[in-house]
Amino acid sequence: MTAEDAVRQSNANNGHRHAMPARRGTGSELRLLSPPARTCPPSAPCADGIVGAPDQQRREREPYPPDTLDNAEAAELIRAAVAASAEAARAPTLAERAVRELFACHGRSDAAATKLESFAASGRLPRARAAMAEVIARHAEDGPEDRRHRPKWASGWLVLVPVLAATLFDTLYFAKVFQRITDAGSGWDSVLTYLPGFMIAGALAATAHWTGQALLRGRSLAERRDRRITLWARIVAAVRRRPPTVQQRTPKDLPWPQWTLPALFGGLVLLTVLVWSFYRAQSSDADTGPPFAVALLLLMLTVSAIAIKVVHHNPFADAARAAERDVQRAEKRFQTLVEKSSDAVGEHAAAEQKAYAALAEAEGRVLGHLESAWTRILERRDQHGLAGDLAPPFAAADRADAAAGVAVMFDGMAQPPVRLEPLAAVRATVEAYGADAVRQRVHRVVAALTRE
Repeated sequence: MTAEDAVRQSNANNGHRHAMPARRGTGSELRLLSPPARTCPPSAPCADGIVGAPDQQRREREPYPPDTLDNAEAAELIRAAVAASAEAARAPTLAERAVRELFACHGRSDAAATKLESFAASGRLPRARAAMAEVIARHAEDGPEDRRHRPKWASGWLVLVPVLAATLFDTLYFAKVFQRITDAGSGWDSVLTYLPGFMIAGALAATAHWTGQALLRGRSLAERRDRRITLWARIVAAVRRRPPTVQQRTPKDLPWPQWTLPALFGGLVLLTVLVWSFYRAQSSDADTGPPFAVALLLLMLTVSAIAIKVVHHNPFADAARAAERDVQRAEKRFQTLVEKSSDAVGEHAAAEQKAYAALAEAEGRVLGHLESAWTRILERRDQHGLAGDLAPPFAAADRADAAAGVAVMFDGMAQPPVRLEPLAAVRATVEAYGADAVRQRVHRVVAALTRE
């Protein structure tokens, strides 16, 4: 048996002990050419032709710093990087549904925010509020009797009742009169006889409007003066031959009383009632009454319709009501747009969360290959101990550095690149169509219109 055969037989008998390779020397002397070699760890395959444990053995390996890679570790990371790059390439497909939903929600929220911004740019709500504030300031010194006051019985449809009654009565009466004058039959001639009645009704309405307008203007100037001399004071002063007494009022006092119109109209009503009361006490039920009494009654009915329209005429009340209605409509429109914008932004934010969840799932799959590879490498390092007992420090930065194309696991470690461009594209899309920008637009508009 040669010396080399003897050495191999000794190694086989000692199990996993390290043997020194030998070669033939001068004569039969043996020389040790290298230090004892360590066996390959069970989890690390040895190169072809190298003997490892339990039946093979490889050459002696030198210790290396923990922030470097040996050949086997580099090969492991390259395989993981190739698999991670392939997984990253499938990321847009995996996140396609979530990204499409994000696009749709972004379109709806952007449209809702644009409508809200257009409403704010139109200035409708500020103008309505300014008009309402102007009305309030105009009547701030009206005192107890606000000029915007209008009797409830003289508002709305109640005004139309006497006007329509007078119109209908006059129309029917004058239609019969013109039918007798023109000898109209039952055709279009009889229809035309009703037109004079409507024209008279229009004349009454115009008269009532102009009368109410003139009376309101005159009364507003007369009753709001801070001083006045009454007719009775002038008569008394003329009799006593001394200056008349001047009456004064403050803006908080009631307006001066105006007796002319109430006295005239009240006198007409009382006169009509008195005449008919006197006649009913002396006549029978079949009698239609004297002509002057009937004429007086018709006059009172017509004047009553005009008087009610005069009382109804109040531009101050109309302006205040219009301003209040504009504010209500503008605020209602504003609230509707805010609610729609908030709902759209909420749906947008939910879609954004789903898109980020899909992106995180894709990134997790990509990084899973590298994490598994590093886990195997660290376990092998722990077994063979050539890289020390402490692992390199973990990276404090993001796990996936898409700009550098590297999935960073440890600081200072050279790693094979991973094609993360598809993941970066998906992330850029999700960030570009996020809900924060739309939410800030809505908040700016709401804050601006709320402060005004």
